[in-house]
Amino acid sequence: MTDLFSNAAEIMLVGMGAVLAFLLLLIAAMMLMAKLIPQPEPTTSRQSATAQGSTTTGDNVPPKVVAAISAAVHRYRSTNQNHKK
Repeated sequence: MTDLFSNAAEIMLVGMGAVLAFLLLLIAAMMLMAKLIPQPEPTTSRQSATAQGSTTTGDNVPPKVVAAISAAVHRYRSTNQNHKK
């Protein structure tokens, strides 16, 4: 019975050691890659409409739809102004 427990403990320790070694190797590889591979610079090609100063409404949205949505938002905000906290 004692031999069975010692075999089980040995297998458990070998397995845990293998997992620990793999995780340490993985962490080392990720740290090395973080230093070797440069991070991409953020792209600023798409600017917001307010930053450009234009009033573009999108690619496929007709101006009448934009006007209707703006009117609906304005009416909602004006009628529900007293519900804000």
